[in-house]
Amino acid sequence: MKIVFAHPEYEYGSYYYYRKLVELSGFESCTFNRIDLERDDTVYIVSPACNKLASYLRVQKDVAKNVQAKVVYWNLERPDVPTEDVSLLPGNAVHASTQSVLELPGVAAAWVSDRYQASLDRLHKHVVLGSHVGLGESPILPKRWDLCHFSYIHGRRQVISKLEQLLQVAPEGAPPDHMDRAAILATSRAILSIHQTPTPVLEVLRSAWSAAWHLPLICETVANPWPLVKDVHFKSFSLENVIGVIDFMLPALPARIDWLEEMGERRHELLCRTYNFRDCVEAGVRETFE
Repeated sequence: MKIVFAHPEYEYGSYYYYRKLVELSGFESCTFNRIDLERDDTVYIVSPACNKLASYLRVQKDVAKNVQAKVVYWNLERPDVPTEDVSLLPGNAVHASTQSVLELPGVAAAWVSDRYQASLDRLHKHVVLGSHVGLGESPILPKRWDLCHFSYIHGRRQVISKLEQLLQVAPEGAPPDHMDRAAILATSRAILSIHQTPTPVLEVLRSAWSAAWHLPLICETVANPWPLVKDVHFKSFSLENVIGVIDFMLPALPARIDWLEEMGERRHELLCRTYNFRDCVEAGVRETFE
């Protein structure tokens, strides 16, 4: 089957590296309004879902003589965020209910990339979100930051402010200039991930792209991060004990630094080679439709 990734015309900043993974992995891509449901032996992978996707697919069904293509919704959003029928989402909102996306013309399956999240909703199939060696565009440079996180400090993530008191933590949010972001990734000792919402689901996209920079991952507790293994590919802390990250990161002992670097290398090897993006997508399509 031919695999084509379809993206919304509006470019969501948080999906920048997702699009880069598609490009680097050599997949064909198009915008939602270029989806052709009459295209035989073709799978379109769409993410995120918004009301324009619903509109385009319904128009396609009305004009198509024979719907032959299949559409897969790759759900990269967290599971405990309130969702709405995809057709009723305002503007560029993306928190669509999976059921409503599956009811759209041509949509045949929904994927998620965290095993625990897949277990919460039988509508989802688990497919690993891998990475690509070419995504780490900048050379690894001398370290300026103990941690980077690329998230906005509010709600549950306010605990990051405590870490800033004793650690060198890179600025919050995602810099508007991609080169600024790459420079931070190349000069950080580790990347931190605190869940925006309580469910113990890994931020799979963040994990994938940061692996390209060989970064150790320090994250809040996750329930089932397979194929990642705790204390092999990442270090985790509960939100209540996140202050322990300071004790973990502060000792600048050679053995601790070596252990962190080795963890980053193992995660890079796992997600950029063993479970690289292209192989995972092709395996997901085979297992979904063959």
